[in-house]
Amino acid sequence: MSKLGLHLPLRPNLFLTFIEYVQCRFVLIGDIRKQQLPSCTDEKNRTLIKLLELAALSAYVVDLEFLQLSTCRAIRLSSQVGYTPFSFACLLSLNVIGIMGPHSKNMERFYELGTEPLRQLNKKSLLRETIYVAHRGPWREPLGRCIEALATLKREGPDYAEPEEVSVCNLLYYTLAMIKGSDHAALLADIQLAISRMDAPKYSIFNRLMRILAQVLDNQVNNRAHPTELNGPFFDERRELAVIEKGDRLTGFTYGIAKLYLSFHFGYHRDSHRFAKQCYKHRASVSGLLVIPAFRYMSSISQMLDFFETPPKGRLFKWLRRFTLLPSLLKNMLYFRLLMRRQESTFAFLYWCYRGVLMRTMGFGTAASARQSLERGIQRAEQEQYVQVTAMSYEMLGKLFPEDGYRKKVKQQAMRGYLKCANRAKVLQLKKELIGTFKV
Repeated sequence: MSKLGLHLPLRPNLFLTFIEYVQCRFVLIGDIRKQQLPSCTDEKNRTLIKLLELAALSAYVVDLEFLQLSTCRAIRLSSQVGYTPFSFACLLSLNVIGIMGPHSKNMERFYELGTEPLRQLNKKSLLRETIYVAHRGPWREPLGRCIEALATLKREGPDYAEPEEVSVCNLLYYTLAMIKGSDHAALLADIQLAISRMDAPKYSIFNRLMRILAQVLDNQVNNRAHPTELNGPFFDERRELAVIEKGDRLTGFTYGIAKLYLSFHFGYHRDSHRFAKQCYKHRASVSGLLVIPAFRYMSSISQMLDFFETPPKGRLFKWLRRFTLLPSLLKNMLYFRLLMRRQESTFAFLYWCYRGVLMRTMGFGTAASARQSLERGIQRAEQEQYVQVTAMSYEMLGKLFPEDGYRKKVKQQAMRGYLKCANRAKVLQLKKELIGTFKV
């Protein structure tokens, strides 16, 4: 970029980033009111904006300060010389890095401003479409519709997009598909094929993130001796832990939430809380993504189930522990309530399941009302066809209400859900709990 006359510091300080951000905001105030933005025709400036966008994409997983600087500079430059397909991706990137949240009306306006110029240029921007679907979609429409849109982008993107853009699209699609409960065996085979086709070195950042996700799926599809450890054919945490600890924020968050998910999923709730702390340090790298509600849900539920299953000895210590937990737990319940009001189809089950667990573990209301809340959440998850979430909620219901007949009934329903999404490890775990023995 310096050869083309644009100079950016490799390690921007907070003051420089803030000044760039303020200037960018002033530019946007004027541009967002325009009916149509001018297109850039100068090849040199088009190249500069493209380089800034690709630099921002790399900075997303390495340096958030440089990401903000390069994104804001690309928008300022576009306002002066005209907008390109890469400019519109940078506009939407402001929502990803927290300058404007995924609920911002400006996100839809930014998307609209880019539609007509791209149509006239007869060009597409995979990164622009991916950011819009993944960061705006789940907050405004059913998750299944977002996954279908990402699947289309994943299928068509390699024909016209940069390899880095394709990698981002693949990661978001596979993550959301796993959350919803698509067939894990089919997803794993698809990811394995995507990894083999990736135009990136084995230990590049995007490759590493894909391998972490593949290993999470492998731990569920196959019956590993230690299902919470990321040691297998795709990823070996013992060998790569040093790289993760010294590496970027996105890898740190991905590794942390993978461990949190597996610990939560297989019932190691105390370990879940430990990995939740690691995720919390790096949460800024995914501020606009759906994994943030999932992270808050799993970490809080783990704390409550750990308290319920192994309460402190003595009435005084039990009340003290409850008193220290309640502020964050109630804050999260309000958070899920607000999410449900914003997009009921995606988040209603989170609120009702969370509310039921909170009532049961913290002693609010009656056991019947807590069960009713949980069952209402499960019903909403079934309506939205969240197969794995439904199975996990049934399993949680059996832990909180351990009456023999009822527990057996809900665990059998959980097994049926895990069978649907090919989660063999959980099926075998539940068989062991139900009948005492099982065959590998």
